[in-house]
Amino acid sequence: MSVENIYYLPKLVDLRFAPKCGLTNSKYLWQKLGGRVDYTYIKGGPSNHREKQWWDKGDIHDPPFRKNSIRFAIKRDPVKRFLSCVDFLNRSHHVKNASIRPYPAKGFSSLEEVITAVEKGNVMNWHFLTQTFFYGDKNKYHYVYDLTDMDQAISHMLEIINPPWNEDKKNQMIGLRENKSIKGLSLEVTHDIIERIKILYRIDYESGWC
Repeated sequence: MSVENIYYLPKLVDLRFAPKCGLTNSKYLWQKLGGRVDYTYIKGGPSNHREKQWWDKGDIHDPPFRKNSIRFAIKRDPVKRFLSCVDFLNRSHHVKNASIRPYPAKGFSSLEEVITAVEKGNVMNWHFLTQTFFYGDKNKYHYVYDLTDMDQAISHMLEIINPPWNEDKKNQMIGLRENKSIKGLSLEVTHDIIERIKILYRIDYESGWC
């Protein structure tokens, strides 16, 4: 489980995130609530600003959460998440990856190529890691919302945090939508592909991240 994928919001609301699970909305909410982390590298210290926030505020006995925090997470259907990852990476040729197994800048010509590369371990990108890796034990969370209910999740968190915003600003935040879709994905999705994706993300189905 990663300790860096978390936003510390006011009123001890901890929001975990994963790629293609409402990350854009989560980050925007954190920023609008005054989120920022001042970071200067110190040898032997945290390696980046996300790790630093946990060093400064996290519960050492229950990483990466804060002590007595109210814990939220946003889950997504693993098949839809995988297809969204492929679509994003295929369109984002600027994505850089230091791995010797990078997602090719030219993209893939078919979903068959993508899923075969992932199955064989020939491609490495954070987007393909399981939700279980990013979130860990589902029982550690007080509230888990599906991506399709992102508005409800944001509304719930704002209800707890109660920021000094007028109704227009609150409604604007609640109505925020991801600005990308699968409309650019022209790769054929067959029954066989769907079943292979389900096998790849079996642990998410078993752990309830689906």
